Amino acid sequence: MSGFTRVHRGWFLPGRAPGHAPGQAAGRAPGQRARRSGWPALLLVLTAGGCREDAGVPIDPADENARLGAELAFCSDTPQVDIQVVASGLEVPWGMAASPDGRIFVTERPGRIRVIDSGILVPEPWAVLDVYQDSEAGLLGIALSPTFATDGHVFVAATSFRNGPGFPDRLVGMVRRRVENALGVREGGTSVILQVIRFTERDGRGIDPTVIVDGIAAHQLHAGAALRFGPDGNLYLTMGDGALPHTAADPLDRRGTVLRYTPDGGIPADNPRPGEPVYAYGFRDIQGMAWHPLDGALYAVDHGPTSLEVEGFRSDRDELNRVVPGGDHGWPRVSGRVRLEGTVTPLVEWTPAVAPSGLDILLDPASPYHGDIFVGTLRGRSLQRVVLRPGEDGTLVPTCRETLLGEEFGRLRGVLWAGDQGLLVSTSNRDRRGVPAEDDDRILRVNLTAP
Repeated sequence: MSGFTRVHRGWFLPGRAPGHAPGQAAGRAPGQRARRSGWPALLLVLTAGGCREDAGVPIDPADENARLGAELAFCSDTPQVDIQVVASGLEVPWGMAASPDGRIFVTERPGRIRVIDSGILVPEPWAVLDVYQDSEAGLLGIALSPTFATDGHVFVAATSFRNGPGFPDRLVGMVRRRVENALGVREGGTSVILQVIRFTERDGRGIDPTVIVDGIAAHQLHAGAALRFGPDGNLYLTMGDGALPHTAADPLDRRGTVLRYTPDGGIPADNPRPGEPVYAYGFRDIQGMAWHPLDGALYAVDHGPTSLEVEGFRSDRDELNRVVPGGDHGWPRVSGRVRLEGTVTPLVEWTPAVAPSGLDILLDPASPYHGDIFVGTLRGRSLQRVVLRPGEDGTLVPTCRETLLGEEFGRLRGVLWAGDQGLLVSTSNRDRRGVPAEDDDRILRVNLTAP
């Protein structure tokens, strides 16, 4: 455990969430898990306050002594921007994915999958899930199978109560979660888990929900859950640290990581650690990732700390990282652009914080912005553009950054390069942290032309 102390309390599960062994959860519908009595577990939670210990945050001296700062030139070729509203009246849209036939699939945090077809939001949901939704939890990431045109598979990441959605289990889960929050108890994901669920499209609707990854400890804070298929055909999932920073430093914990699975929920044979889904670790809360066309590497944004005591009262230091397979990306020992031996140094730091969320890369060789990274920001209420160019050794390095759509549309979350559909961005003003306009939340098309 790299020197960290983990406290186990009676019924609480170990911090190393078991996830899913190949074949273990396949074929089970959401909520159909082994039953256990919720009330004894709830009583243990109620009595846990007196014996609770907090895991210390091992902040390395390099966190201040070796900080490289956030300096990066602002771009001089700011594009002209034209905005079109593609859809409106959504409720906290989170993830987006484009299908080969031009449709856009959108998750809404309360548990609905919506479809935009020929520029029109289909009134009826494509599918509905019973999820646990609160703050940063609910129905989150979405990814379409690389062979969607033939198999119709759509994958989503969603949080739920560990014992399932049925009553009284749901009531027990809600009460347990409130007690845990009051006591500051989050170890082991006692009440909330994250699942990856596969749907199959039939006659324009999603049917046969099947859990392919199960039991990952989660929380309503720092839930992560970006979901994408990589160029290698594997399914990548991000997990936040669940507001338990020390878990992110454990390469065997699922929290604070990028996870890598086969399309059926198994473990790829060439993962960094045999039999383990963890592809990279040391993150706080990744909500956006994409692969760059020039080097094939995975790039991801990570939220920096927000002055919490459990995070050492640090703040700001949002990051753009080039994800290194098997690598320790520093959290919580260091945050932001800090050079520390044995950890991966972020490429970009945002201080003051912008709260980066969705991320995608513009893939149009005819555009002057081909290969540029675009990031939706929540606190920053803007679209961030980061330009990468080959350095002296051929490695991509950031050369400039800039702010687009400055606060005009409020909180921006999802970002998707949708080919012929262009660059799409979703607002997140109905998430209880924004000020919604009458037609929020919206999906926007951002048209960029050279100045």
